[in-house]
Amino acid sequence: MSQRSVARATALTLWLALGSTGSALAQAPAETPTSQAESEQVARQHFQLGRVQYESGSFREAAQSFERAYELSKREVLWYNIFLAYRDAGDNANAATALRNYLTRVEQIDTRPQLEARLASLERLVQEEEQRKQREQEQPTESGQPTAQPETPEQQVAAELRPEAAVKQSPSIVPYIVMGVGGAMIIGGVVTGAMASSKHSELEEKCPDSMCDASLQSLADEGKTLALVADVLLFGGIAAAGTGAVLWFLNNNQSSEESAVNAAVSCGPGACGGRVGLRF
Repeated sequence: MSQRSVARATALTLWLALGSTGSALAQAPAETPTSQAESEQVARQHFQLGRVQYESGSFREAAQSFERAYELSKREVLWYNIFLAYRDAGDNANAATALRNYLTRVEQIDTRPQLEARLASLERLVQEEEQRKQREQEQPTESGQPTAQPETPEQQVAAELRPEAAVKQSPSIVPYIVMGVGGAMIIGGVVTGAMASSKHSELEEKCPDSMCDASLQSLADEGKTLALVADVLLFGGIAAAGTGAVLWFLNNNQSSEESAVNAAVSCGPGACGGRVGLRF
């Protein structure tokens, strides 16, 4: 026989023992009985109300009604109804207390071994719940410090905007750009130098013994300009390429804690120069 069947059988026994009024629906019982007969009548009303509450799923309210019926009637078998109501309400502590009282105070119980096993299981559950609550109240960390409070929305936004110092920066592309510019300048210098050489050869052919006609002055000036541009491009390209190589070497050998490298390349009418700077 299941526990719910036993509960209904016990309820039926109590119903007959307390005296049925012929109505399954209970009204609000009086709370101030003045005689033994009135106490029995009020206890029966509380019991009937508890049955209605239990059948409708209001288990905690049913347990309280059964408890009131017990206070008025002192009928020990009511502890079983109290146990069932608290059990179905999920209140393991009160369910264990009620079942313990039932097993202790009622002698003739056909299902005593099963109920004793159920009581032992409930007591283990109650102990586990108490231990869990104790751990939740203490909440210590491994270092013994209190658990950190959750961040406020403002702190979370600030954390999202704050740069992560531990993230390693990706390699800079500046060295490659500088070396590329330097290479392009060198190529341009070579081409321009070839053009200047061609102008110089043409001028030599037209000016034997370095005696040039005035009409060839523009050709001479053009050749000088190309030669100057070639020099600027060649030396500027060499400087830029060297600077890029230095930047590449430094960026690939510095640690994540070192500061950034900065560099600059500048060219004037007669020469080009480069500068590399480090901040520590």
